[in-house]
Amino acid sequence: MATRHLRIIPLIDICSAEFAYQYEQGLCQSMYGERQETGPLPDSYLVNNLLWDTANSYFDGRHDHLLPRIGFYIGMLHGSILSPQTEELRPDATSLATFQNQEAARGYRVGREYYFCEASPKETRITDESLIERLRELARESLEFCDEESTWYYSIGCLLGELSGQLFPASLAERQQWETERQKWLEDCS
Repeated sequence: MATRHLRIIPLIDICSAEFAYQYEQGLCQSMYGERQETGPLPDSYLVNNLLWDTANSYFDGRHDHLLPRIGFYIGMLHGSILSPQTEELRPDATSLATFQNQEAARGYRVGREYYFCEASPKETRITDESLIERLRELARESLEFCDEESTWYYSIGCLLGELSGQLFPASLAERQQWETERQKWLEDCS
């Protein structure tokens, strides 16, 4: 478990002690620091931090020692939807982040659908190592994107959607929407 003093199960499986430490620091900062009781962080929080890390070449292979800091970002997101009093999901929390960006919101829906409809049980738990590799690949490929910021928002939205599956069960409305979209896709393909 990533936390020594808290009873919170991390959103990802953590192997690295430094990543675990950063995750716990993010949780504590979000739950008990200045952010306390302010609700979910916006989608831009993770995107802006990762864009900054990318601009500063953190994903270039020479700065791997800095990448566990991503644990802090994920811990901050997780902590923002937890109650400091109970360390449980806040009753008013309905998503892992707030979505101001349309691409992030679209990615979140896609990530949730993947989690609930396509992912194998083994694929539903992301590890710190696979998360860092996924972000490293996104940073490398982002140099070729026509609309880099929109792609980052979409990709991070997908990631947050996948991570949210552990906290927020699929609603009936989501399941109906997924089935409707699948039926439409099947009709278009035939």
